[in-house]
Amino acid sequence: MSSIPIARSSHSLRHEKEFNDAVDKINSAIQNALISDKKYTNVGVLSLRWQNDDLNLGQIESELLDTFKNIFHYATESYVIPATTSHAATRAVNSRLLSFAANYDNTTSLIIVIYQGHSDYALYGTILHPQLVLRGSSDPAAPTVPWSAIEPQMCTDGDTLAILDSCASSAAAMGGLNMEYLVASAVESTSSAVIQRSFTRRLIDLLKSQINPVMTVAQIHAKLVNQANSPATGLDSTPVHIACENKHTITLHPLKRKPRELPALKRGDELADGKVLVSILLQGKTSIPSVSEWEEWLARAIPEDIADIKVEAVFETGSALCLMTMPIAVFDMLKGHNRTGAFGFVAYVESNNLMNSHEFRSRALGVLSARHGNVQMPVRETKPTGSAE
Repeated sequence: MSSIPIARSSHSLRHEKEFNDAVDKINSAIQNALISDKKYTNVGVLSLRWQNDDLNLGQIESELLDTFKNIFHYATESYVIPATTSHAATRAVNSRLLSFAANYDNTTSLIIVIYQGHSDYALYGTILHPQLVLRGSSDPAAPTVPWSAIEPQMCTDGDTLAILDSCASSAAAMGGLNMEYLVASAVESTSSAVIQRSFTRRLIDLLKSQINPVMTVAQIHAKLVNQANSPATGLDSTPVHIACENKHTITLHPLKRKPRELPALKRGDELADGKVLVSILLQGKTSIPSVSEWEEWLARAIPEDIADIKVEAVFETGSALCLMTMPIAVFDMLKGHNRTGAFGFVAYVESNNLMNSHEFRSRALGVLSARHGNVQMPVRETKPTGSAE
């Protein structure tokens, strides 16, 4: 069977009713992507790894915990999962998570749960979506812990962030619980087995490099994606951010102020890292005047100094297909407004549509003018009367 997916007809997909409906959702996503005024009074970080760890993760785990402790002044702990049986390991992790979360079960607290190690995904019973399974080692007989069995213990009245550096780690977010995820790879992707190119290594380096450590999880994801193809900061897999639905992304604030105030980001700088090309399906036909109105409406609704969002192309597909570029962090939060499925990921990009640039239009106009003056239509020659064939 071919592995190439068959595209669905646009008529079978849900659409936004009007362009301004789409922009309203984008605007909400912008607000949810920006740094929040919410300050936590208590933050705890718990890192999980296996007793039979065959990846030698102890040192980099300690470095990540030290980063959260020294930069953000968060309380940090490490827990080693016993590698006896799957049942015993699951029970032990549940017990540890319950006691850990109990210390942060209030609206002004944040818990961060980290996992580094082996994992894959499986389908259980009647559950159709993939379920993440934590594995003790690369040995097929190693004990396992289903993420779905331990995830409920992380839910509190406060906020929860899960950071997972393992294969297929985005499968952890399929359960639909109200927590935020920053993970190393998509469901069918592997994470790097080389520690120096790992997601954890890049996250540590990023957090340490910031002059102002105040960042949202959406911004951290955008920065990691933006750096993913650079030789010094490259990643083997593209990290994934799954935000809570219709909720502000978590903002990491240091719990203690430094003696001098850190420079504040300009509002537009908060969303300056990385672009993504997004498709939007809109009901009804469109026209050139309508597209011009869309661009004017977009400029009024979302000033460019807040977020660089542009209409790149519009096509007729029985309805209207609009391609837009927007900051990665905004699209991260837009996914929570995408119940209709009208918004679609196309690709991470590094520019706007080059064919819309002044330089391209000038060159194209010159080429067309040259062709108009030089190209001649073929003419059949008229032979003299009476000439022999």
